[in-house]
Amino acid sequence: MVVQLGGTFYFAIVIGEIGAMLVAVRKNSSSQDWRVQNARSFAVVNGFPKELRRKFVDHYRQLHLQNASTIDRDLLQNAPRALRKDIMVHLFAKTIPEVPLFRSTSRRFQEEVLKHAVYELFPKNTFLYQRSSNPRLLHILVQGKVRVQETGEYIRAPSVVGEETLFGQKKRVHSIRCSTMCVVLIITL
Repeated sequence: MVVQLGGTFYFAIVIGEIGAMLVAVRKNSSSQDWRVQNARSFAVVNGFPKELRRKFVDHYRQLHLQNASTIDRDLLQNAPRALRKDIMVHLFAKTIPEVPLFRSTSRRFQEEVLKHAVYELFPKNTFLYQRSSNPRLLHILVQGKVRVQETGEYIRAPSVVGEETLFGQKKRVHSIRCSTMCVVLIITL
């Protein structure tokens, strides 16, 4: 009887450990599936063509197979450079010709600009940049509205902000604050 009772307890412990391992595996698999699903949703919502969507989702599937962690707001930044360039062209190819600075440029030039841009989101009331900062970045406002602090002027998307960078300005002459959530493409000069 004692042996049976000991065997039963041992069996319960083994089964309990196996159950705990299965729960951990399911939980890990579930979070990985969620991230892959998030990548898929991002691609679908943004109308990625089938082949680009497949590459993007496969990238995140591979990341999770390697136990790499991702934060969903960083989906685009974590994509490989070549894939990120294709996605940037897909996302903004129709918007960039609407920006006054790029209206008269060729489609090829616009695509090259997009391939070198970094996609950023700026929450409401954050600064794109502040007065007297070093003007090494050109900001292309794709979505949203910003305010020039010194003049009170509003600039709406699509537009370029900080074009003084193109003319060799040593310091920023204005502070630019987001009046709404802003999608900005940033180019380092």
